Amino acid sequence: MGNARVLYRLQQIDAETESTRKLIAELRAKLGESVELLDAAARLSEAERQFERVQSTQKEREIELQAVTTKLAVDQGKLYDGKIGNPKELKNLQDEVDSLMRRRDILQDAVLESMIEVEAARQAAESARANRAEVESRWSGDQTAAARQLEAANTHAAQLTHARAEVEGRLSAKEIEIYVELRRRKGPAPVARVRNGNCGRCGVALPVTVARQARTSDDLVYCPSCGRLLVTE
Repeated sequence: MGNARVLYRLQQIDAETESTRKLIAELRAKLGESVELLDAAARLSEAERQFERVQSTQKEREIELQAVTTKLAVDQGKLYDGKIGNPKELKNLQDEVDSLMRRRDILQDAVLESMIEVEAARQAAESARANRAEVESRWSGDQTAAARQLEAANTHAAQLTHARAEVEGRLSAKEIEIYVELRRRKGPAPVARVRNGNCGRCGVALPVTVARQARTSDDLVYCPSCGRLLVTE
């Protein structure tokens, strides 16, 4: 049966190596900030900016309200202190007082509205901050797990490299060349096990003589259907 079993072992190592490489790539992709974490951070940043915006608006409205209230008090004092006797001046002052009162009422409503907006923005920022903390905690745990898995996968990959070199050392240059060429033409499984008289890859029933040769011959035996090397269990 020649080195068919050794070639089959080489195939197993190559398959496991490919699987391990894919795992390593996936684990490396997990390391670093995740999309979920970046999204949570962006939402928190926007919530904090909105909180600052409505706070700033509230302060501006309160400052304007204070100025209007002060001016109104001064004008009302002038209006009722009896020092102005000119009817036209009194009329203009009364108009200004009325205008200031209307502006005061508008600003009082605006300040109240701002207070509601500030509270809502504060709660939204707190919620976004809590969400980011939760996502970051989960992400941190995932990072630790991924790092450990990556370390184990890298160790396993090194072990597979060593094992492959050991297996290749048991093969001739010609056998390795045959294996490489079959992999190029047949894909990652150029060696097939004989299972119940059938080729383990294409499933075709093998002629009795071929099955016997695969079991007893020192030569490499091929499936007459798919052309893969055959190895018995």
